[in-house]
Amino acid sequence: MILVVDDELENRLSLMQVLSREGWTCLEAENGEVAIQILRDRPDVQLLITDMKMPGAVNGLELLQMSRKLRPDVQRLLITAFGTIEATVEAMRAGAFDVLTKPVRIKTLKENVARLLAQAPNKPHASLGASSSPAAQLSASYAKLMETLRRAALSEAHVLLTGESGSGKSYLAKLLHEWSQRREQPFVSLNCAAIPADLLESELFGVERGAFTGANVSREGKVQAAHKGTLLLDEIGDMSFALQAKLLQLIQERRFYKLGSNKEIHVDTRIVSATNKNLTEMIQNGQFREDLLYRLKVIEIHVPSLRERKQDLLWIIPNLLDSLAEKNHLPPVRLTHEALSLLWAYDWPGNIRELENVLESTLVLAPREDIREGLLGPLHLPEAFRLKTQGLAAGALLPQMADLATIERMAIEQALTISGGRRKLAASLLGISERTLYRVLGAEPKNP
Repeated sequence: MILVVDDELENRLSLMQVLSREGWTCLEAENGEVAIQILRDRPDVQLLITDMKMPGAVNGLELLQMSRKLRPDVQRLLITAFGTIEATVEAMRAGAFDVLTKPVRIKTLKENVARLLAQAPNKPHASLGASSSPAAQLSASYAKLMETLRRAALSEAHVLLTGESGSGKSYLAKLLHEWSQRREQPFVSLNCAAIPADLLESELFGVERGAFTGANVSREGKVQAAHKGTLLLDEIGDMSFALQAKLLQLIQERRFYKLGSNKEIHVDTRIVSATNKNLTEMIQNGQFREDLLYRLKVIEIHVPSLRERKQDLLWIIPNLLDSLAEKNHLPPVRLTHEALSLLWAYDWPGNIRELENVLESTLVLAPREDIREGLLGPLHLPEAFRLKTQGLAAGALLPQMADLATIERMAIEQALTISGGRRKLAASLLGISERTLYRVLGAEPKNP
């Protein structure tokens, strides 16, 4: 499914006509706001084609940035009348996989669309060969998880997310909210393990003034704050047995009382809970209510650990590098094959949270001249991590599709296509030096 976004009706229809003749199904949007809504509602969208200049609150570049965060699985193609290097670099940094300049040649458009769709992660039978983008290959377990999450989001059922600490349960809860009919309402999170047991009730349900010593003002709780929206109860296994009874009443009757109040409050809140504990064992040990578990896990989604889905490293790492670079005001970078091999070899007991910490440390501590070149190697990884992975990489090689020819080389070949084969210009487009470009291609620089 292709989403075509352009404020000019004639341009939209022209593009859709060309694409439809090739057998591709298209959706259309007249502006960025409508496009974002479609991306939220239609998980079958695989490719976004957008014009750069559009009226309204969301232009083409902003749409690229927003779609990259909302739907990282979607391929992105920008069409622009501004064929300058600066415009192309800006577009690629905003999240475009490719950029076409107006007037667009039909043959070029077809070739680019076919290539990007072949790399789309939600393509039913995406190839795992050397021509595929490794960043686009979801593991079977994670692809199944995401499909279940999308279906769950369309319902009003309460959802229980289980899995190891750091595996991404909170992120998935936010994603479920974004895909649901409640997305315009609040998403509120409460970590049950981070708050002392005697204060958790007041945090959850709120408190009336004078309810206890120190309660000088009336305050609403997380349940009331999430009215009409979604409430994430993280680490639900750490909630006290007594408070579990009150939570059960809330779920069953959709009403509660503030601490110290006799006034009944009615709410409409969807509850998503998450835990890294075995709640069934806790029930057997008398630590968790069985009736509450049944209410919480109308839909149960298990989040596999990172070591169970290592293939996902190949798209998680580039996405994390991009977001962390943006967070720390740094240009985008990639890792060499050797550095990726170390990350692949490690078992990640801390899961994605640990991976994010390693990558952020790598970015922040790397010399700025190396950051500007765009490639970081094993020596840029934190020393403590390198010590833990000594000797591992040799016995745990990356799969064929994850070598330089399918990661760094694909980005460079894309830039060479845009630049008409001019290597100096291609290096500029990627924000790296010519020396780095030649090193990745395995060629010696030619004399001018």
